[in-house]
Amino acid sequence: MAGPQQFVADLDGDGIDDLLVAARCRNPMADKDEYSFVVADPYSTFLGYGDVKVTSTFGSNEPERRGLSLLIIHGAEKDAWRAETPKAKFLLINLPFKSLVVKRLSMKKRTILGVYMEETGEGESTSSVLFWDGKKYRYTQLGSTME
Repeated sequence: MAGPQQFVADLDGDGIDDLLVAARCRNPMADKDEYSFVVADPYSTFLGYGDVKVTSTFGSNEPERRGLSLLIIHGAEKDAWRAETPKAKFLLINLPFKSLVVKRLSMKKRTILGVYMEETGEGESTSSVLFWDGKKYRYTQLGSTME
């Protein structure tokens, strides 16, 4: 899809490049078994709604935001994310981003890569970060500016 660029970075900290792509998906639950990916909703989980079977049916009020998601492919061995069978594939749904950038993030006593997002919202600019905690992707709000 047009818009945010693709990123190649080591998002899971294993030393092998991973791929991050903004995409559109109409029905993630129907396609997950055919294409072998995990559907996750870190944003709704952060807000307290953890059941992806329910949150995958949520739609945006803005037509241009419907189906917007992030595809992350964890690389395997020397071919990284291009490998015939990558280590893991994730489709992250319901993230309210309008721009993305991958930068370092300090978590406790270590530094990891995070996906920083500028979010869409009602009149204020909000930012957040998405990161791999070793088992799943987590979402955290960073704050907003009062303009």
